[in-house]
Amino acid sequence: MLDDQVVSAIDILIQYKNYFIVGIVVFYLILLRNVFNSFMTYRSMNFLEVAHKNAQYYDQSPELTRSVKLKSLVNLILNFVVFALLSICGYFLFENLSQ
Repeated sequence: MLDDQVVSAIDILIQYKNYFIVGIVVFYLILLRNVFNSFMTYRSMNFLEVAHKNAQYYDQSPELTRSVKLKSLVNLILNFVVFALLSICGYFLFENLSQ
C-alpha cells in the first residue's frame, strides 16, 4: 500500500517535473536573496558600529549595537546553512530524477 503511494507520488513528480523544477528554482532564488539581505544587514551593522564609535549620530548603546550585529550574523549563518543544505538536497534530487 505504501509502496504504491510512493510510486504514484514519484510518477506525479516525473509527470510535472518541469513545474517542480521551476518551483525549486524560484524558491532557491528567494533563499539566495534572503542570504544576500542577511549579508547586507550584517555589513550595515559594521558601519553602524563604526559610526557610533566615531560620531554620536545614533542613540543606541554599544551593547545594543553588538546585540543586533550578533543577531544579524546568526541570521546570515543560518540562512547560508539552509541554502547549502537545500543545494545539496536539490542536487541529489535532480540526479535521481534524471535517471
